Amino acid sequence: MLKDIVSFVKQKDFKLIKELGRGGLGKTVLLFDSEMAEQFVCKKYAPYDDAIKDDYYEYFKNEIKVMYRVNHPNVVRIFNYYLYPEFKTGYILMEFIEGKNISEYLIENPSKIDYVFQQVIEAFQYLESNHILHRDIRNENLLISVDGQAKVIDFGFGKQIYSESDKGKSISLNWWCEVPRDFDTGIYDSKTEIYFVGKLFEAILSEAVNEPFSFPFSYRHILERMVRLAPSERAQSFGEIKGQLIEQSTSFDEMFSFDERKAYKSFADSLISAIASIDEAAKYNNDMTRAVASLEQLYKTNVLEDEIHNTNDLIRIFVSGSFRFYNKPILSTYVLRDIIQILKKSNSEKRDIFLLNIQNRLNRIHRTSAPNADDIPF
Repeated sequence: MLKDIVSFVKQKDFKLIKELGRGGLGKTVLLFDSEMAEQFVCKKYAPYDDAIKDDYYEYFKNEIKVMYRVNHPNVVRIFNYYLYPEFKTGYILMEFIEGKNISEYLIENPSKIDYVFQQVIEAFQYLESNHILHRDIRNENLLISVDGQAKVIDFGFGKQIYSESDKGKSISLNWWCEVPRDFDTGIYDSKTEIYFVGKLFEAILSEAVNEPFSFPFSYRHILERMVRLAPSERAQSFGEIKGQLIEQSTSFDEMFSFDERKAYKSFADSLISAIASIDEAAKYNNDMTRAVASLEQLYKTNVLEDEIHNTNDLIRIFVSGSFRFYNKPILSTYVLRDIIQILKKSNSEKRDIFLLNIQNRLNRIHRTSAPNADDIPF
């Protein structure tokens, strides 16, 4: 019979390269793994103040829980962790990013600001789509590597959002800029993150006023909507901002061939005609890698048919939440096959444009409120 516990007893040794930093909650060091021939950053939880050791240990564990779900080129990766609950300490082993914080990098490389801004929006749109809040957006937590890749780091105050009640402002930090009006109502959500990302870039742009150059920044009109104090007047999601970046940088007509546009139109027309209404609380799915995989699975289960019969499964690839649909075959199997082939050959920018256009179509569909309890028939 197999044992309930599987124990790994082999000790793993690393060579200490140098200490990278020390703060109130611990320190980070750079380690070298001779077997992998790779450098790693190791973050140790060791607060100066024993009075907060128990409470902040839960934050440390939560950082691990949040980070292990994350896999994006613009977000720091976690490779392993070691917890010692009996001593209220532990370690996180993560990727080493050789570079500078975002302000230092852009002051030295002002021509790169558009590209860095695009990457940061990509990172936070990914976090938003996975219901993760960073909650500590500041200069030192956005690094730019020597090859110009932006990385969001330090999820010590990160939080996974499961419901509206999770959006409460449950932390108090020494904020480096004027706080938004969200805080007046005790709310911290994705729109709050938009504000702080915007304020960060606004501060970087203002730093250049006394410098012998100015930033050639193309997205000032987008930034202006990100930093509005009232959340209702602000850009409403990182997905919306990403869509604006795509629209500004590329023309749909220029990027797609006639046959590709024709295939998109056939697919989009069929998808939209299958939906009667969408609940106003529903969200859109933004993970195109997962969407393409789901479309392939849907095609596989209908490949011997002329039409896709499980319409509900098709809509759920793009809509997360409640909706009403017409339960009859609408989409041709051949149209689905064609769009899958196009998406598999497309780069991430073309996929994003495809998704943006689908979501623009979805925005035109009638939105309904969830029924009251009295409306439930039984």
